[in-house]
Amino acid sequence: MIGSLSYGSGGETSLHPRRNRALPAKLPIEQESDGHLAAWRLADALREKNPAAAIGEFKALAQQGSYMSMLTLGWLYLTGTGTPVDLAESERWFKRVAETGSVRAHYYLAATLLRAKHDAAAILALEYAVARGHSPSMVRLGGMYQVGRSIERDLSKAHQLYERAAERGNIFGKARLANLYLRKYKGLRMKLKGARLMASAMIEGASLVLKKQDNDIRLQH
Repeated sequence: MIGSLSYGSGGETSLHPRRNRALPAKLPIEQESDGHLAAWRLADALREKNPAAAIGEFKALAQQGSYMSMLTLGWLYLTGTGTPVDLAESERWFKRVAETGSVRAHYYLAATLLRAKHDAAAILALEYAVARGHSPSMVRLGGMYQVGRSIERDLSKAHQLYERAAERGNIFGKARLANLYLRKYKGLRMKLKGARLMASAMIEGASLVLKKQDNDIRLQH
């Protein structure tokens, strides 16, 4: 799910940190290296009211080296918010942040590359993020292994990636893992395990949404 960037559990990031009360002790690299956070927050407030007008503000800040503005621009061009969808522009901005080592930028870069049908490059970006513990990237890469999209189909690897994401509290990781138990594995024990896991994922997901934490990283995949 491509949504606005916000903080979630485990110190992982999404685009709008101010929406969550508790910030991790160590800021992600795209924020730690950004000396224009106050100006970015003002531009982001404008984005919520008038996305098209905010694009110019983000571009000006990006030219000054604001990594959060670059991430926001990548997301706006990817989703067509305030501007027509432009995958080349989205890729350009996400790549600039990914060059800093940002895990989150690699995840969003992979999303852009997948939409552009550049699967091989997307897989590399996802592998980078997975190696650094990013649960939504685990879910997305696991899905590619499950269906065999531009990669050899491997349910065992899909299972491992979903399980790692689930261990980090990712709701879609739990749901995808539950689905494997319910649909791909035989035996009553597997079905019961899948049913319990699916119920847990649904309850936890509903709780996050009801608490208006629908931008939480645990709901991203």
